[in-house]
Amino acid sequence: MNNNELARSKKIMVIRHAEKPTVSEIGVNFEGKLSTESLIVKGWLRAGAIIPFFNPAESILQTSEISVPDVIYACAAETTVESMRSIETVTPLSQRLNLLVNKDFGKKEVKEMISHVMLQSGTILICWKHEDIPLIANQILANLEAPQSWPAERFDIVWIFDLDLSTGQYAFSQLPQNLLPGDQDTYVK
Repeated sequence: MNNNELARSKKIMVIRHAEKPTVSEIGVNFEGKLSTESLIVKGWLRAGAIIPFFNPAESILQTSEISVPDVIYACAAETTVESMRSIETVTPLSQRLNLLVNKDFGKKEVKEMISHVMLQSGTILICWKHEDIPLIANQILANLEAPQSWPAERFDIVWIFDLDLSTGQYAFSQLPQNLLPGDQDTYVK
């Protein structure tokens, strides 16, 4: 049985974690302590901005391509010195939605995570590290329809996978977030 035969998730949306430390900026963790493995201030701004993007207070989404998530996944930090950015990015949204973030899967467990996602119903949001997002897409699509790299400088795209109930296959699209100054209107190629 392949992933598409098991699929019940009507929509899967994948985002990269928000902005990370640079040479000139250090991250700040949940407790306000400096951390090279946490989001920078702009990243925390994006984490806040995705709340109305994925769950608008007026129940009107910016676009019909986006849905309010029923389940949220974030890449787990497997050690105490590993990045918390995926979890930090979706925690404010998960708190607003009163959902627990599934952080049972680490960077090396993409295949296992997608197998778990495929067993969920409703709309899924996955927040992951950019290097592995094409692997996630390949697991969902079972082919190479999605771009095979994610630019290191991009934090502002949503990859969307919609289930076609007539075929049981997912269709791929992408959407710029346009949430913060500097966000781009272009797609990942």
